[in-house]
Amino acid sequence: MNLEQLKHTQKCYKNMQSIFDEHVIYSMTDLNGIITAASEAFCHETGYQESDILGRTHSFLRSSDFSDNTYAQLWQSITRNEIWEGEIKNIKKNGEVYWVNNVIEPIFNNHNEKIGYMSIRTDITKEKMCEELSLVDELTGAYNRRKFNIELNHFLINFYRYSDIFSIVMIDIDHFKSFNDKYGHLIGDKVLKEVCNILHEHIRKGDVFSRWGGEEFVLLLNKADKKLAQTICQKLVNIMHTSLPKYLLKNFNMEEEVTCSLGITTPTKSDSIDSLLGRVDRALYLAKSNGRNRIESL
Repeated sequence: MNLEQLKHTQKCYKNMQSIFDEHVIYSMTDLNGIITAASEAFCHETGYQESDILGRTHSFLRSSDFSDNTYAQLWQSITRNEIWEGEIKNIKKNGEVYWVNNVIEPIFNNHNEKIGYMSIRTDITKEKMCEELSLVDELTGAYNRRKFNIELNHFLINFYRYSDIFSIVMIDIDHFKSFNDKYGHLIGDKVLKEVCNILHEHIRKGDVFSRWGGEEFVLLLNKADKKLAQTICQKLVNIMHTSLPKYLLKNFNMEEEVTCSLGITTPTKSDSIDSLLGRVDRALYLAKSNGRNRIESL
């Protein structure tokens, strides 16, 4: 290769590098996750200057309502020198939410020593927005059964792979058909919405709450064994028992007690989705059979 060919090759390489930097959302970190490089596309995506990014971890972009589980699994994978791929919810500098599909892999030097990690991201915000609309119950704004099944599958996989314990709770509003017959579906729908508002306000980050159908709801309690689930559910029952009558009195001048029955179960290593759902359904039936306004676990 003569001098002119070498110069041409170097120019092509610089052009390719410039195109890559401009259009590929990537960053590089050291072994502790401290960002050492970020592409122009990464800066454009987040709204930050490179000087704002370098020397920090990616956690400063993280949405506060995004599950801790994902980050724990991410680090478990890459510290084992595996490539990790998954979806992450972040916040731009201007406060706007965005989603990325993230691929992270270790970086090695010429001596095969791991020196850091490279992350390549693809913006999937539009796709996630469309997906979210299809996973939300139209009446209450809670997640729907489809979303619950997706999340339950993830929880069960993590239970088998990482021994991440969780509990399922099935919730039924007691005698709700009679309530609807007495006061009408318009008020009944407002009660359903209020139940969702109360539960959304008091469940923990990382838990998943969905409408199962009718007056039944389901709750995935992240990292909660049966004992902790019982404590959490008793707190929720107490809150609903206090809040719902106040809501009815304030909004409809109605003195009416509204209670809920709850069933709880936790997975075993032999469980499938069907066996878990069957068991929590039996626990709820037991709560209703034993007088309602109570919690039963199996």
